[in-house]
Amino acid sequence: MKRLTALFCLLLITLTGCKIQSVPEYYASSAAGSDVQTVTVSVRCDIALAHQDQLKPGVAAALPADGALLPVTAVPWQTGMTAYDLLVAGLKTARMTFSHTGTGDSVYIQGIGPLYEYDGGDLSGWIFLVNGTKAEKSCGAVTLQPGDVVEWRYTFDLGRDITAPTDQTASFGIRNN
Repeated sequence: MKRLTALFCLLLITLTGCKIQSVPEYYASSAAGSDVQTVTVSVRCDIALAHQDQLKPGVAAALPADGALLPVTAVPWQTGMTAYDLLVAGLKTARMTFSHTGTGDSVYIQGIGPLYEYDGGDLSGWIFLVNGTKAEKSCGAVTLQPGDVVEWRYTFDLGRDITAPTDQTASFGIRNN
């Protein structure tokens, strides 16, 4: 019965000319061909790759060679969407785990994928930038607008080691405990 159902679905897709798309493909094609407004998110660990010898044992082996834990991912924007909401949507799309503390406008990201705060020392953890500018609030308190770009970066030195031009002002997502 399962084979018959699967065969029927495949035949239906073939006959109707539908294309099966991944979630990122769907978002990209929806945004390109409609009035859907999007925001984008990415998660990178380039500095952790450059300092693998300083990471806790076993962490370096789990990092992607290109530094992209989550490549640039477009997500449909919704009124009231926060940087935290966007991170959750992007990580859900990629089926990636994360850890946080707090709620609402006091959310703090402890870990994303295999990389957690303090894995690279006492000053290490996740920072985020919105349109290349440091966030002065928790990711749960930063409301996004259509077209915003949120970058999550792992730092070993409270963001001072983020050297790309748009990253000069990076800071930790403020922990409001």
